Amino acid sequence: MGTALIYMEEGVNLLQAKIVGFNANHLPTIQEVPWWQAGAAWALRIGAGWWGAANLFSLMIFSLGVSPIFRMGKRMLGDEGAWWVVAAFLAQPIVFLYAGTASPDGMSLVAALWAYDRIRAFAYKGGWIRAVIASVVAALAATIKLPFFMAAGIAVAFEVLWENFIKPAVWGRLACVATFSAIALLLWTRYTDSWLEKALWPLVDLRVGHNPEMVFWYFGDWAYRLSPAVWTKAIWRMANCLLGSFALGGVLVQGLCLRGNKEARAWLLGAVLTTAVFSHLVLHHSHYYLMFSPAVALAMGGGWMWLMKKCFPKEEGFSAVAGAGLILITFAALFQGLIGMKVVQQFDPYPKRIAKLVQDHTKKEDRLLIVGGGWGGDVLFRAKRNGLSIWNTQFLEDSSNLKKARDLGFSKLVVVRESPLLVALQKTNPGAADYSGEPFSHFLSPIATRWPPLYEDEQLII
Repeated sequence: MGTALIYMEEGVNLLQAKIVGFNANHLPTIQEVPWWQAGAAWALRIGAGWWGAANLFSLMIFSLGVSPIFRMGKRMLGDEGAWWVVAAFLAQPIVFLYAGTASPDGMSLVAALWAYDRIRAFAYKGGWIRAVIASVVAALAATIKLPFFMAAGIAVAFEVLWENFIKPAVWGRLACVATFSAIALLLWTRYTDSWLEKALWPLVDLRVGHNPEMVFWYFGDWAYRLSPAVWTKAIWRMANCLLGSFALGGVLVQGLCLRGNKEARAWLLGAVLTTAVFSHLVLHHSHYYLMFSPAVALAMGGGWMWLMKKCFPKEEGFSAVAGAGLILITFAALFQGLIGMKVVQQFDPYPKRIAKLVQDHTKKEDRLLIVGGGWGGDVLFRAKRNGLSIWNTQFLEDSSNLKKARDLGFSKLVVVRESPLLVALQKTNPGAADYSGEPFSHFLSPIATRWPPLYEDEQLII
């Protein structure tokens, strides 16, 4: 969101995306190609700065993903079944939440869906126009969020090659698209790394080749992959995000076992293998569970349709009653899933309150060093202040760093503790009843403890 706000004020430059407060010299911090941020910036301009415009833009983009989902359902179940699949897709708690969230996550899934759709069309039918479209869409998807594209790529390769394994033309078409998207991703990564290496005091060195911590952040290690606790927690979270109710697991399994539902199984395989590669990234962040949404939609749509036909044939006159019951079950599962996802944190007033306090006790010309200000500089852009996000003040114990910080105009330190609501939600996790959040002393090194506070309460020090 911060990047979109910068674009709104300074203009859109896809090659110079900045994350608020991410480095001290205000250089671009580029990860994915910032298509969502650019579109959201235009929406914010049209909406005169109203943040809800970014949510509406996300909804508009996400609606584009319904078409490829419908076509997958139609190939498996016909016209009637396609609507079952669409309904099962939109009723997933994670889809309900992230479709309108002001972030690139929904667009990442939509790009992956269209990459699957266009690559599949090219693999089966060939043609130069289809080749160009498939290659461009694949490259876009790969440079927006690679794990989503990887899941879609594995899915389409498995689905297409299952029946065409000995056809060289099909292999060649898939290889063509894969090569083009890989080159695009490689060039983009080299470009982004060229900016990242120039950053002063970045919150995180995002270059995988230069930071071992980022290797673990993306891929984990074998101890992480083989930990039963990690997978138990992940399966629990996935069930909440994708089904809402564990009771619907039987419908999911039934749908996956339907003879013609090979695309559901292909998507599931793609998501599982992607998770096996990007283990920590996927299992640690619930929004990556969106990769499983197409498989769940196809399985649930097929499962519900099978149950309706077996248990409530139309000639018995029970279809209307059964349909009403199904709608009730769906809404109940959706509500249960959102509660399980702790959706209440989306309405936490704490960031706004903290930002207002920061705004009231600092000047617009101040440059702030801020601890606990959010990954994307949430407190900074809410408070309309410039600054640098840091983990703690230990680096200032080096006198040269302290002098450089002062020369760069950093004049105030802000330390924000974790939201009381998030602390309370953490306490609900098994074994975390005593969790209370980190005290201020955890973030402050000796030099910072000597600075007189301008404002102090239980959650904030300036």
